[in-house]
Amino acid sequence: MDRNQTLWDFTSILADAWSLLERGARDSAAGMHYAVVATRGLDDLPNARTLLLWRVVREQRLLYFCTDARSPKHAELTRTPWALLVCYEREAATQLRIHAHVRFHRDDDALRREAWRETPPETRRVFATPVAPGHAAPAPVAGPPPQAMHADSAAEEAGYRNFELLEATVAHLDWLYMPSTGHRRAAFTWASGSEMEARWLYP
Repeated sequence: MDRNQTLWDFTSILADAWSLLERGARDSAAGMHYAVVATRGLDDLPNARTLLLWRVVREQRLLYFCTDARSPKHAELTRTPWALLVCYEREAATQLRIHAHVRFHRDDDALRREAWRETPPETRRVFATPVAPGHAAPAPVAGPPPQAMHADSAAEEAGYRNFELLEATVAHLDWLYMPSTGHRRAAFTWASGSEMEARWLYP
């Protein structure tokens, strides 16, 4: 059925938003496979970067992203544990803006280990660089070659040591649908626990 005919009530809209996020987590070709995550920088200026969406737990309003513990965002989110996430799916003509409370899975817990195992070797190697992200490099650097992440236990351990899981609990979701026939916008806010407030917004 045409999306434009179904997305006229809050229940359908929210279900569609979560479906798009879930598809983003499982399909590397989906628009929402990556999200722009904005934070308050340590200099109090805005900071933003693109992160890979690893997993979605709809029932608990949780989004999980893989990140490097040495990156500035770790310190930024430790100081101010709130982030603004922006996701866009071109095929669905839909943008999601999400305010979320953030915490890190840094200890050697089962979820972090699972995320590391599911991370491809070519991605794992960026966590094994000897210097933290953002520092000056003498030449293009991508870390050890992918095959080394399997053959070299030291490279594997170095990568895992820097790897952490960012857990974002959705507190507010702004849905914007932009078909050629006219835009629609709605907002969903969870003020306390699972109690939700929904309202229409001007696009």
